[in-house]
Amino acid sequence: MKRTRKKIRAIVRAGKKHRKEAMVAGALAGILLLVGGLLLIGGPHFEVLGKKEDQSAQFGTHPLTGIACENNQKRPYAVMLAADAVARPLSGIAAADMVVEMPVLDEGITRFMAVFACSEPAEIGSVRSSRHDFIPLAAAFDAMYGHWGGSHFALDILNTGVIDNFDGLTNRGNPYYRKDGAPAPHNGFTSFERLEKAALALGYRQTYEGPTYLVKEPEPNEDATGATLSIAYGGPFNVDYIYSAQSNHYTRFRGGAPEKDRTSGATVEASVVAVLFAASRQIEPDYNDVDITGEGRLLLFQDGRVTEGVWRKDDTPREGPLRFFDSDGEEIAFVPGIRWLQYVDTGTDISWRDESY
Repeated sequence: MKRTRKKIRAIVRAGKKHRKEAMVAGALAGILLLVGGLLLIGGPHFEVLGKKEDQSAQFGTHPLTGIACENNQKRPYAVMLAADAVARPLSGIAAADMVVEMPVLDEGITRFMAVFACSEPAEIGSVRSSRHDFIPLAAAFDAMYGHWGGSHFALDILNTGVIDNFDGLTNRGNPYYRKDGAPAPHNGFTSFERLEKAALALGYRQTYEGPTYLVKEPEPNEDATGATLSIAYGGPFNVDYIYSAQSNHYTRFRGGAPEKDRTSGATVEASVVAVLFAASRQIEPDYNDVDITGEGRLLLFQDGRVTEGVWRKDDTPREGPLRFFDSDGEEIAFVPGIRWLQYVDTGTDISWRDESY
């Protein structure tokens, strides 16, 4: 039977670490139509298969991000990455097509799930353990899930086979390696090539069957150039994004310093930053529980403007894509490009252009 959020919390409250309750993923409604023909105007700069950003004349666009690339019909890989200061800068973080950041403790400590669809970075890491709140999101994006172990709550779910995954503890398919010179436990790494070889060896489905998001033409806001979006996670985990109308990007800063990619040296930029408010609570000394299903308040930043609305996700991971709606109930269309999804607790301070949200 399907494991709901209530069942997860029941396990947490009971303190039972190894329940055998199955979490069966629902069948997807079918392969959604691919988005095609939109040029990546003003989108983030990145390399795909060794080529520059605009592949729209040669390839179709990926339904998940609207980015044009050769991999436009392939399932993405969603890899857990460390947010700890000692692990910075991360490898492959600037190349990710989408990144989910979420608090994993009440003190503001966060963790990333980086989603790679179009980009094929030669190094991704450091790879960290799974948390149960990320699993339904990886499934909602129809991603193959990469992690190095996990909380007992996460492993209970993963052991039911709810999602195709790569676990560094078993290293089936050999996707991971330990990097010399990196401090443990931050020395676990992978690459797009290694993940792809492992997926083929393990017989995982390759064709994307996830949601298609609406896309729109960019409309840069010159008046917002230099404006800062601030997210108060706490201490070194605080995040700022500074908008540029010239590029129509938001440049990411963390702990007051630019977020850099260790491998490429590139500064992390996003075309879309979504702030998703979700209640959270600490359930054990090392673990949080975040309400990532249902619905909650949304602040969506693109084109130098903010759209207020709601996010929604059904309880069933595979049948419940994450959707975004404005205050009129209309589904929001995205500028094609890299997206960062910032989950925050409901009381987190958010500011944009000197206004508090």
